[in-house]
Amino acid sequence: MIEQMISILGQDVRHEAEAFAYAVPLMTEWEGMSEGPVDEATRARHEKGLWPILARRYREAIDLARSSTNLLISCIADDLEAQAFVYLEGQGRP
Repeated sequence: MIEQMISILGQDVRHEAEAFAYAVPLMTEWEGMSEGPVDEATRARHEKGLWPILARRYREAIDLARSSTNLLISCIADDLEAQAFVYLEGQGRP
């Protein structure tokens, strides 16, 4: 997590990234259940009225990332948009 924050925000945040990583309580929501995230993603697509909300939020997040002054962030957004799916193969993007 530390290195991910540094790669996005730059070397100047190393101290803050380390402090955050050691202080944040990481929880394993699906501990012992490998199907947890997949089931959750599959259910979201079938929830009545949820898909349009997720699509709007996805579009907002992608647009924000693409307009970032940090070239790494906008590059990641472009790469994500070039993929056929975001999370599960065959499910496309919201």
